[in-house]
Amino acid sequence: MSVTPHNPVHWRVGSLTSRCSAKFGKERSQALTLVAALLPGQLVLNYGDEVELSTGGSYQELNLDDPSVKFFKQTLKASIALTMSQTQAREYVTPEDKPGIFVMNRVNENNFIVVANFGAEQASVPLEIYKGEGTTKVVVATPNAGIAVDENITTGEIQLPPDSAVALEIRNARK
Repeated sequence: MSVTPHNPVHWRVGSLTSRCSAKFGKERSQALTLVAALLPGQLVLNYGDEVELSTGGSYQELNLDDPSVKFFKQTLKASIALTMSQTQAREYVTPEDKPGIFVMNRVNENNFIVVANFGAEQASVPLEIYKGEGTTKVVVATPNAGIAVDENITTGEIQLPPDSAVALEIRNARK
């Protein structure tokens, strides 16, 4: 499926000459990919085997049950949905009191929040300012986040280990 974004910015993760996960590790590469995939624009990926996206030696051995493969499929599905709905990023936040935390808020009929922890320690990120009385559902999570896709977040904050990221859809949220 091909989607032309409303705002044709291209985001590149990795390169053909310098592998992203060789520099940052598998977990951080996946968190970077989730953030880049959900930025407004179009995503370009240049990696596979080093983040465990392998066909197992043959195109007939597709390794589709691997958590890394499931993560990438969920990420690309969310990226396509956001691109087609032409949601715009409303704000990007890097809280001074929480080094390594990145939050992006995109809005269409619901809020869509991407939260990443690039810090060295587990961190909590408050959701109240985005959530209001809305319900929060996990759309995508890196395999190391410890949060299941389709899980409903009932608390006013989310806990993320280092080098992890989640994408949350908040229905009936504050605008």
